[in-house]
Amino acid sequence: RSGVHDREPAPPAPTSTGVVMVDDGEQEQWLVSCWRTQNLRDALAEYAGHSLHGLMASLAPVLGRYEVKAGEAAPWVDCDTPEELAWARRWVEAGNRDGTEGVQGEHA
Repeated sequence: RSGVHDREPAPPAPTSTGVVMVDDGEQEQWLVSCWRTQNLRDALAEYAGHSLHGLMASLAPVLGRYEVKAGEAAPWVDCDTPEELAWARRWVEAGNRDGTEGVQGEHA
């Protein structure tokens, strides 16, 4: 397996619909999540919107937190703007796959 982190979000508790990672700014990171398949299917069948947030937030997931240790890259990188996407591309192009190299100090 490859990637920045070998850890994954914990599976949802038996009574929850899912779990979504929140970043250090308490923003949900919907692409780092784990869901009960039937709950997600049911929500998708009823959802008429176009946003991942709108679909998944309606499931009221458990919020998962990850403590980023010194020298470790966070398991999330927001790419909500063209500038953030450009930063992420430079970060990857610089070879930063393990959180120890790459573009420094440009992204909060």
